[in-house]
Amino acid sequence: MNCSACKARIGALRDGELPARDSRLVESHLAGCASCRAFAERLDVVEASLVRLTRIEPRQDFTIAVMAGIAAMPVPERQPTRLWWLVIADVALWIAIGALTAFGAIRWKAIAAGAAAFSAKLGVAATTLYGVAIDFHAVPIVALGVAIEIAFLAVMVVAGRKYLSRVRATLSGVLS
Repeated sequence: MNCSACKARIGALRDGELPARDSRLVESHLAGCASCRAFAERLDVVEASLVRLTRIEPRQDFTIAVMAGIAAMPVPERQPTRLWWLVIADVALWIAIGALTAFGAIRWKAIAAGAAAFSAKLGVAATTLYGVAIDFHAVPIVALGVAIEIAFLAVMVVAGRKYLSRVRATLSGVLS
């Protein structure tokens, strides 16, 4: 028997809970191993100390007093959610998409056609994902996020139609 197995069984040996075979193995290991014998002696000292402790009974109204103390504590201030970094990242992403579109690096028709084919292939997966979202009660959160993105995209489209042609013309003149 190794030391870790012996140490794990010393308490059960002292309580008389080990089968006879295991008791003999632990006792023979303790006879030959000074480290495990010292560990068993430390356990005996701890157990003797625990036996000498006096039992403390809580008052009858202990639970009520604790709960009243908790109720009397001031409610911590709610920290505002700091999503400004998310808004900045979103704006930066849409600016990058707009710039890449202005210079023809992004071809929307090809992307839309590919997305349509891809979504047709994933029709079954989408229903499965929706079922998982329902199970995790995430549908309202996802719907809010999608609505915010669509609103932001609409604002960017309106602004892009108004200003993108001027920016493209200006940048084309500067870069040439």
